[in-house]
Order: sequence, then C-alpha cells, then structure tokens
Amino acid sequence: MNGYQKFVSEVKEDDSWLCVRGNTGHFTCLMVSKIEFRRKTKTQIVVSEDGREKRYRLSDGRLVGGDYRSPGFPMPSTHEDIEEARAKIRILKLRREIKDLVGNRCLDEISDEFRLRQIKALLAEQIKGKA
Repeated sequence: MNGYQKFVSEVKEDDSWLCVRGNTGHFTCLMVSKIEFRRKTKTQIVVSEDGREKRYRLSDGRLVGGDYRSPGFPMPSTHEDIEEARAKIRILKLRREIKDLVGNRCLDEISDEFRLRQIKALLAEQIKGKA
C-alpha cells in the first residue's frame, strides 16, 4: 500500500488539510490550497479544493476528466513546505507589484536619484548573494 492509498483509506468525511500546488505552463503558479474531503464513492474521491468541487479516481488519484498534465490527488503538505511556498508567493507578488508600477518603462524614466541608487543597491546585493 503506497502513501496515497494509505491516506485515502484513513481520511474521514469533513477532514481538511493544506496542500502546496504548483502549475507550469506559460507562467508558473504557486499556491497553498485548502482541501476538504467530502465523500468517497466506489470509484471516486470527492473533495472541495479552495471551494471548488473536484473528483479524483480512487484507483490512482488522477483528476476525473483531466489529462496527463492535470495534478493528481492533493496530498497534505508539511508545515515547512507550506511556509516555504508562502514565502515564495510573497516574493512573486512583490515582483508583480513592482512590474505593475514600472511596467515596460526603462530606468531612464525614473528621475529620482535616490530611488535609482536604491534599485542599484538592491540589484547589486541580489547579484552578490548568488555569486
């Protein structure tokens, strides 16, 4: 019995847990989803994932109606994985906010010397940390 089968055999109606989900495509999406176990039928597991009902095959945990790229059954994530994902999500959110503020404008449009120095210092610090 693998981890998935063991977990599914022990889970009870209305149990809930958190699961780190990551999707790839044109963009990478990272999220922490709340999963609520609803019921088990002869062939399916029914859960609520962030308020949306989803059905998975009881036999292998694959999404019903999904394809090979669809994520499998959302197993519980460890506390460490959840905290790491939340930190990455905060960084991605900040990057999006900065991109929204700056857009495709080049740095030539920023005329405030103090801000340019801050940007330079932050970038230099980031580059130095990767070396």
